[in-house]
Amino acid sequence: ESSGGIPLADYDGDGDVDILAGKSWMRMPADRRGGPLPSAALFRNDIGAKNSWLSIKLEGRGAGGANRSAIGARVLVRSGGLSQWREVLSAHGHAGLADDFVLHFGLGRAEKADSVEVRWGGTSGGVSLFKDVPARRFLKIIEASPELRISAAPFGDPK
Repeated sequence: ESSGGIPLADYDGDGDVDILAGKSWMRMPADRRGGPLPSAALFRNDIGAKNSWLSIKLEGRGAGGANRSAIGARVLVRSGGLSQWREVLSAHGHAGLADDFVLHFGLGRAEKADSVEVRWGGTSGGVSLFKDVPARRFLKIIEASPELRISAAPFGDPK
């Protein structure tokens, strides 16, 4: 069996990234195709998040701003003298592979991010900036909102 795509996401909502390997016979030689239909394999990261992290979900304002899914928005997280960029992407790679729209950042041993900056793109070209953001949290940032929604529980989890 071969993998046609490897999307990354925090499938179990524990703050670390898990891997889903899609499988198919598409790239296999004809003589190796057969038997039970290949199924996807989920590789859960159950080691635990020993280091700090942030999971960030963006929401664009739509008309006059970034699209609602914030596709194309870029996030810069600075922590402990290091900088990391992530961009919200739609489908890419083979057969429209798509990662989760939630962006994940590893912070090492830091207890906070010095800053989280969002460049929204879209027609507004707006920027949101937040300072001293606590680590090990799920963040929701809405375009043009001065508030940062912080949760210890995954997005949509009522805990």
